[in-house]
Amino acid sequence: MVGESVGMIFNKTPRVSYASVTATLALFLSLGGVSYAATALPRDSVGTPQLRDGAVDSAKIKDGALQYEDFGFGQIPAGLAGPRGPKGERGARGPKGAKGVKGVVGAKGDTGAAGAAGATSVKARRSDPVTLPAIANTPVTATANCASGERAVGGGFVASDGANTVRILSSAPSANDGATPTDWVIVAEIEGNITAEYDFVTATVICAKP
Repeated sequence: MVGESVGMIFNKTPRVSYASVTATLALFLSLGGVSYAATALPRDSVGTPQLRDGAVDSAKIKDGALQYEDFGFGQIPAGLAGPRGPKGERGARGPKGAKGVKGVVGAKGDTGAAGAAGATSVKARRSDPVTLPAIANTPVTATANCASGERAVGGGFVASDGANTVRILSSAPSANDGATPTDWVIVAEIEGNITAEYDFVTATVICAKP
C-alpha cells in the first residue's frame, strides 16, 4: 500500500544507570587519584619523614639557600687567601712560668792555657831615717827605692814616737801618671810646740819583680 509505513522507527536515548556512574567514578579515581592527592595536600604538611632518601637533588635546591654549616668537613674547597690583616695590639704579659727541671751536668771542659806569670819576688825596702828639724812647718823628704828590675806596688812610712807631732804631707811614688813606679816618697814636717828633742821619719816601699 502506497504511503503506508512498513515499520516503526524509534529514537531511543540511552539511559544512564547507577551502576554505570559508579564504575566510571571508580575508574577516574583509580587513574587520577594520586595526582589529586598530591595537589590537594595541606600547606606545610610534608616534612622529613615524608621524603625518601635521595629525593632532593641539586636541581631542587635554590641557589644560595644552603649555609656553611650545612656542609660537612672538606666538602667546600678552600678559597683564595685574603690580604694580610693589620698587626694586632701586643697582648698583656703572661704570668711567670714554673721553674724548670734542673738540667744534666755537662762534661768537664778542657784545661785552659796557663796565664801570665805573676810576681816571683816581693820585697819591702826602706829609706834611711830623715831627721825633722826643730822648726815648725819645715817639711823634709824621705825616699825609699826599689832595686834594679823591680817596680813599686805600694808604700808607707814610719815616724818616730817623739815629743813633737809629725804631720805627713804626702805619701806616694814619684813616677808620673802612666809611668812605672820604682820608689816611694814621704814628705813630713813637725807642727805645734817645738822641743829640743829631734824626730825622724822613714819611707817604706813594696817592690815586686816579675
